[in-house]
Amino acid sequence: MSKKNILVIYNSTKGFPEYEKSISDQSLELLRREISSEGFTLALLEVFDDLESLLAPYSPKDWVVVNWCEQLGDISNSYHLIPPVLEKLSFVYTGAGTHCLINTQNKASARDMLLSANASIPESRVFSSINDDPEGWNIFPCIVKPSMEHCSVGITKDSVVDDSEQLAGRIKYVIDEIRSPALVEQFIDGVEYNVPIVGNGKEAEIYPISSLEYSYFTDYHQRLCTYDAKWTPGTDEFTKIDIYCPPRALYGSLEKRIREQALLAYNVC
Repeated sequence: MSKKNILVIYNSTKGFPEYEKSISDQSLELLRREISSEGFTLALLEVFDDLESLLAPYSPKDWVVVNWCEQLGDISNSYHLIPPVLEKLSFVYTGAGTHCLINTQNKASARDMLLSANASIPESRVFSSINDDPEGWNIFPCIVKPSMEHCSVGITKDSVVDDSEQLAGRIKYVIDEIRSPALVEQFIDGVEYNVPIVGNGKEAEIYPISSLEYSYFTDYHQRLCTYDAKWTPGTDEFTKIDIYCPPRALYGSLEKRIREQALLAYNVC
């Protein structure tokens, strides 16, 4: 790619809890510093609403957009509304398009798409009402997630349950408190791998894989990437998860399988 100017669009952190604001601001500063160090001309554009008007001074011939927006206006989790504006104005931009972003918000829909493509995913079931009978579920331990959220909202050590009684209680919590259907999945204890992918279709390229290791935690209920692990500095979840890039022990058939499954999921969603 020719060295175009880089325009980073992001949401204001005004009104965020201080710990979330701090993480977001630090991440934005890191992005600014790294892009600038590569010699690109960089501009930062804070977005609330009326994105099209805010982009008017920038020509798509001269600027590539790095899309860091989580929402448009005061509509929570409306990040899927950003790409149509960028595409209408003919901007090249980073990140997923509208279709994929909608599916990241709807884990049940994403699950169905992955199943239809014969992707390897955990056993799962969606509970839409507290009246749904969980007795038919017999895979433990399992994890209970809000199916209509992201950023690990609603994910704590209590999300991992060991029997039908705990399962019913956690489903009720997700539906009543998070106000989302509950996605129940077989809990897989072990190393977690993150696979960044850039490009479209056959041109998609895997960038260096990283891993999250939970060896500090002796209780498997804590061996997952919770909300605190992402957003609450000072907690064990935030500070004690070991991150490696490249992973310490990823090679041969396992790495090949992870790459294949990551590309399959990427192109399906």
